[in-house]
Amino acid sequence: MELALTSAQHQKLSITPQLRQSMEILHMSSLDLSEYIREHTADNPFIEINADPYKAKFGPSMKYRSLSPNEWWLNRNHKTESTLESALLEQVKYLNLDKVTFELCTLVIGSLDERGYLLQQKEWIVERLGVSIEQVNHAVQIIQSLEPYGLAASSLEECLLIQLDQLGDTDTLIRDLVRYDLMSIAKGKIQQLAKKYATDAADIQQRIDRISKLNPKPGSIFNNENPHYIIPDLVLKNTGHTIQLFIEEQSLPQLSLNTYYLDMMKQNDSKEVSGYLKKRWQAAKWVMQCIDQRKMTLLRVAGVIFERQSEFCRKGPSFIQSISMKQVADMLDIHESTVSRAVNNKYVMTPWGLYELKHFFTSSIKQSDGESVSAVQMKERIREIIRQENKSAPLSDQKIAEYLQKEGLTISRRTVTKYREDLNILSTAQRKKY
Repeated sequence: MELALTSAQHQKLSITPQLRQSMEILHMSSLDLSEYIREHTADNPFIEINADPYKAKFGPSMKYRSLSPNEWWLNRNHKTESTLESALLEQVKYLNLDKVTFELCTLVIGSLDERGYLLQQKEWIVERLGVSIEQVNHAVQIIQSLEPYGLAASSLEECLLIQLDQLGDTDTLIRDLVRYDLMSIAKGKIQQLAKKYATDAADIQQRIDRISKLNPKPGSIFNNENPHYIIPDLVLKNTGHTIQLFIEEQSLPQLSLNTYYLDMMKQNDSKEVSGYLKKRWQAAKWVMQCIDQRKMTLLRVAGVIFERQSEFCRKGPSFIQSISMKQVADMLDIHESTVSRAVNNKYVMTPWGLYELKHFFTSSIKQSDGESVSAVQMKERIREIIRQENKSAPLSDQKIAEYLQKEGLTISRRTVTKYREDLNILSTAQRKKY
């Protein structure tokens, strides 16, 4: 066997720690990046968060129609700070109950789940406190009389019946429907129910409409979860005759370099201290450079998206065009993965509400003329057709598909069903009104 030396050229991409950091920063949401920045200010003396708010800079503009300024901002959802438990205990305090009954009521309240249903069996409470079943039943009835109505039920049927009791509704038919036929109601079997109860469909429909106004999860109005806030990274804003797309600068802490430590680095004679400060200085400059690059990349990618989505900018969500990340990458001469990182968890405030940038990347469906429409457009068209249908004779998915095919849209019944379910729209039978 002979040994020989050969030489060959190979191309290899090495991802340096700096490049990896740049990619990670581009991928971060505004909230993640804010936390990342604060961690670095604690670790790096050169990075300083400015106290004064930074004014937003306007980026490339695009000419579109005028919109009212008050369309921009979503109403903030101020959730109550009360919990279900605290709200019920507050009501129980004013009932002048004896000690045993008060303790029983407290235990019942503590046994409710987030929906307001009773988790523990009454027999368990009897065993736990050594009281009679009659005493437990009395305590449960007290909680069931409190607001919101429907609490301390063991089932959906009981929950709805409690609400009917508190509302003084003694209608026998509606009670029978709640007791025995909630599944049939969910499946839209109104004609069968009308036959079962020897009445007409309109009577059944009237009761179902009343049942639908009851709350199947009365405890859920007290939501103890912390709200998940979304901060827009971009704003698509109208200025009269033009629409401008710009970075929402206030979504991130504004940074500057601390000159005190820069002077210390220049004047310090200790090689160890000077070396440490130089490394921190380079790291601080690189982080700030990565953040600036993130802004530029995000603005460039979003600019291409909304140039493509000009119909959306003029007319709204029903006119979103089909576009892929690869198309955006090709237009900007960057890698598709860069586009993916740039739009990840990034949001834009528009005249029609807050949208994730990924929402604007959508598949397409061909029309008979060879042109394509986006899946979002198709869904909005399906929503509009269903909104205008005769509620006493709602359209089947096949009929909707045929309707769209007459408009020149190539779509199957199965695709209509999928899109309708994506829109959380009920089936034909469940939509029917009598």
